[in-house]
Amino acid sequence: MKRYNIEVSGKRSSVDLPTTWTELTLGQMMQIEKMKEPDPVQLFSILSGVDVAEASGDMEDDLFQATAFVFSPPDWDKIERPEYIILDGVPYKVPQIENETIGQAVMVSTLVGTIEDLSDAIIPILAIYFQPLVDKTKFDRMRLPAIEKMIKRTAAVEGFATASFFLRASRTLRRIIKTESPLLRSEKMQRLLEPVTKSSDALSGLTTS
Repeated sequence: MKRYNIEVSGKRSSVDLPTTWTELTLGQMMQIEKMKEPDPVQLFSILSGVDVAEASGDMEDDLFQATAFVFSPPDWDKIERPEYIILDGVPYKVPQIENETIGQAVMVSTLVGTIEDLSDAIIPILAIYFQPLVDKTKFDRMRLPAIEKMIKRTAAVEGFATASFFLRASRTLRRIIKTESPLLRSEKMQRLLEPVTKSSDALSGLTTS
């Protein structure tokens, strides 16, 4: 992490920004994935949590320096599904997908069947499967919004790899993909279901030649 001093609306503050993909949170990664075009100002805002479009002073050098790493995504071919992911400082073992409950299966089915972009399922999918582990209870859908907030703060690389595994391994999702739904059979959705060795379209597009 690297600290930057910024001034917005006359107020100076210090913010710590990630300098590598391993320091990026999953929530930040999903925001970046939604960007249509690389924009240093928007990237800096995502990484800092501050709207730097309203910042004062000469920040041009800082903007490009702080966001440069985003344009060189990890080598997804070398990233394996982790055995544990860290949620708010606590390690949780990645659950076995074969043990999903009916409640979890229904939630996955409903989620995937109603979204337009499968990447939008990354954080909810993780929340669905990790909620019983975090709460040490049976599956409770009412707790999912709180768990999603924790998921957004987890490491991006490990979180993305784990969610991609869940999406590929879920027997519920495999049944859905066999339907005639053109939405679920779209190229982008199919690509996210490929091995974790692939990143999403938008992230790949940020790679410089």
